[in-house]
This record gives sequence, C-alpha cells and structure tokens, in this order.
Amino acid sequence: MTVLEELYDRIETEYYGLREEWSEYEFEELMCDVGKIAKMKSIYNYIRQHEPFSEKQAEHFLKMQNPFQVICNRYDPSEGEIHEEYKTVIDDIYAQKITDMQSQPYFADLKWQMYHEKEKYEDRLAPHIDKNAFRNVSYNLFIENHQFDEYQSRVLMQFKEPLIVLVKEIGSTEESFDKQVERVMETLGSVDLLTYQHELNKDFILPETRQRHEAIIELMDIVPEFHFQTAMEWLMLNRHLNSSMLEGDGEDNPYQDFLQTMRDIKEEHGDEIFQKVFNIGTDVVMQNEELIEVAKYIADDGEIDRIPELLDDDFFLTPYEEHKQGGMSLC
Repeated sequence: MTVLEELYDRIETEYYGLREEWSEYEFEELMCDVGKIAKMKSIYNYIRQHEPFSEKQAEHFLKMQNPFQVICNRYDPSEGEIHEEYKTVIDDIYAQKITDMQSQPYFADLKWQMYHEKEKYEDRLAPHIDKNAFRNVSYNLFIENHQFDEYQSRVLMQFKEPLIVLVKEIGSTEESFDKQVERVMETLGSVDLLTYQHELNKDFILPETRQRHEAIIELMDIVPEFHFQTAMEWLMLNRHLNSSMLEGDGEDNPYQDFLQTMRDIKEEHGDEIFQKVFNIGTDVVMQNEELIEVAKYIADDGEIDRIPELLDDDFFLTPYEEHKQGGMSLC
C-alpha cells in the first residue's frame, strides 16, 4: 500500500467513524451541528473525488492522529465551500512542517500545540487579548517560522496556552521578534511560575520550576528582611552558573549549593551580616566559594562598596584569612 493509499484509507475510516457518532445524536444535537456536519461531508467528498495530496504531504498528514479533522477544523468558509480553498488549507498545514522536526522534538510539540491555539482563537479573540500582538506572534511563528531552542520550548510547554502566554507577555511593542522573545524568557525566568498569572499544565512543569519555587520559599523563611527581586537576582545568577543542570530530570538542583552557602553564612555570622550579604545580590556576580569569603570580609567591617572592585580582582578566590595574615589594608 502506498502512502497516498494509506492516507486516503485513514481519512475514510475517520470520516465513517464520525458518521457513526452522528447517527447516535439526539435531534437537538444534530440541529446544533448540522453546519459542521455538512462541511465535513463536503470536504470528504472533495478529497475522495480530487485526491489533492502529494506523496510528501501524505507522509506529513499520516503523522497526525486525526488528519481529516485537522483539515476540517482549519477550514472555516465565510460563504459557500470552494474546492480551491480546501486545497489551500491542505497546502497550508503541510507548509508548517510541524511533524517533520524530528531533530527538535520539544519545539515540534510546542509548535503543534500553538498551531491548535491559533486555530482556536484566530477569529474569536477574547476582549483582553491584544489583536495586534496576536497577529504579530502568529505571523512570526507560522509565516516567518521563528524557532525556539530546546530549553525555551520546554519552558513554554509548561503553560496550558503557550501561544497566549507569548501574546500577553509581548504585548504591542516595536522591538524585533527576537528581542520580544528574549524579553519574555527573561520575565519567565525572573518570577515564581507556580504563582504567576498564567495557568500551568501540571504534566509538563519542569523540575527547575519547582526547585525555584522551593528556593524562594526557603529564602523567605531565613532572610530577616526578604526582598523578592533581590532573591530572584541570586536565583537567576545560580541558574545561569549551573545551566547544565537544567537539562536533567531534576536530580541536580541549580540552587542547592547557593542555599546551603546562605544557611552556613547565617549560622556562622548571624542575621545582621547575613542580611547584608543577601542585600548585595542585585549588584554583584560571584561564585558560592567567593560568597563565603565576602561574608567574612563584611563581618570584619569591610567596605561593602568595594566588593564589586575586589570581585573583579578575584580577591575573594583566596581565603580571607590569608589576606589578613599578609597585613593587607582591606577597609
């Protein structure tokens, strides 16, 4: 059996399965769906009479669970059914190459989900959804074929409606789409996604998302004067430093060493010094081993304003006690 024959058999099986469902409808249900049923019958008759698929298109549609319904859902005529429009729909779905991205499985799944969202919302946007933003995102994803990398795809797949998340987060701006996406990813990386405004799909929540939430909760518990944005600066830094851990199944926690270091500083130096160490999170970039030495420096009345300069000079890569023994003037 050729791929074309297999596809036409699949479509016939799918269509007659739908007819079986229609035969069980109550009269009221039948009347509600009469327009949809008529459209499906017309599309089926067109496919059987004109056999509009190429072999490559057939291979693409065979990867779908319900290729006939995908075509029917995509076609929404304003006046009368026109065969040329059916063919346009088939060509349009094939042009997306959604099922062909085997080397990018996460992006393929994401794009397929967003394609369904586009079909769902395209002509019936809710009042709170910016139409210009929706057109901008749709154009760049499905006409310009913008691609997300694996990590970006996994982050967006956590949401029940990733396309709408992009639309709402991007809004109406004059930035390039690359810049808009960069800004969205920065935003999603700087919040607690478990308590953020967009609904998550619990089956796709990443380990890092839960680990970030737990890290925020712990910092809220141990920092005397907690400031959310400062905490997020620390967590974003450690997520960047431990980016290799984001690809795993959650066995590695990118925040674990940082949290342990902070607990150690609090226990060693008390709340006052610990608070000062926490507060510098928005101004500096440092490794955890440096953080321990910074705490010793602050506890010895070191000038906090000098910390960025000393970090640039790799001062805190040497144990603070050795600097003291060398008689250096640090304050």
